[in-house]
This record gives sequence, structure tokens and C-alpha cells, in this order.
Amino acid sequence: MTNSYSHIIEQLKVRSAKLYWTYVIQYNQAEVYHKIQTRLTIISLILSGLVASTAFFNVIKICGISDDIGNIVVFLLGIASTAILSFITKFNYDKRINLHNESATSIRRLWMKYQSLITDIKSERYSSYEEICKERDKLRDEEYDILCHAPITLQKAYQKAENKIHKGKHGEISIEELKLGNESQNLS
Repeated sequence: MTNSYSHIIEQLKVRSAKLYWTYVIQYNQAEVYHKIQTRLTIISLILSGLVASTAFFNVIKICGISDDIGNIVVFLLGIASTAILSFITKFNYDKRINLHNESATSIRRLWMKYQSLITDIKSERYSSYEEICKERDKLRDEEYDILCHAPITLQKAYQKAENKIHKGKHGEISIEELKLGNESQNLS
């Protein structure tokens, strides 16, 4: 294998590591939104249950709270429940979760293509340097298109991804390979 092929393989490994990292972050962003949506829904259901519960009114009376204050408390709980449900609807968590899952799937598929290209180069499937460069450039263009349309992620997703990777829960790529991708990013 010539030096130029080794150089291309290194480029592909760096791109691959960055893609894998991005895939894990997108996947974790979907998880973050799902967890938030679930928690808000539970809180809203509890508040709605309290508002509708006659036992809640009995507790208010036992505590010696006047009916007027009790009605105000129930009214405020109803408003809080409605506000949470409105927020869930307006923020459209289901759509955001799906966008991040679709993005993660596309990125993972592209990562697999990079891995395949590296394997093909090592097994000398390609007959020329130009042919390899053409495939690399095709993947780079596909990567650009996918990442341009990927939804924005939050810091919490980044932190979750980092924890999972360091704990080995995404074992398809080594920490060393991810560091290679991050080091090259810091140099550019």
C-alpha cells in the first residue's frame, strides 16, 4: 500500500470517528427529549388528577384551609396542568425525537459507508488513487448534505454521549479512534 493510500485511510478514519461521535450525540438528543416529554406528561397527569380528585378537596378541608383558598389552589393546579400540556404540544417533542432519530440513522449509515470504504481500500478493491478519491469525495458530499440538515443538539446530549462512549456502551469504535477525530478537529 502506498503512502498516498495510507494518507487517505487516515482521512477516512478521522471523518469516520467524527461521524460516529455525531451519531451518538443525535441519538442521545432524541433520548433527552423523550425523557423530558415523559416527565412533563406525568406531572401534567398528576396535576389533572389532583384537580379532579374529591380526596384533594377533603385534604384541603382537613388542613383547615378555607374553601376560597382551596378553590384558588385547584384553579392554579389546573392552569399549571394546562400550561404543561400546551408546552408539550407547542414544542412538539414527538417530531423533534423523530428528527433526531432519523438524523442519527442517516449518520450511522454514512459511518458504515466510510468503514466499508476503508476496508475496500485495504483489500485493494480499487485499482487507482483517482477512483479512491472519487469515492471519498462522494462520501464527503453526502456527509455535508446530511449534517446540513441535522437538527441542533443540546449540551446534555453531548454529555450523555461522552459518558456512554467512555463507559464502552457504544463499542463499535474505540476511544482512541474518537480521540483521533477530536484531535484532528482541534488542529484545523
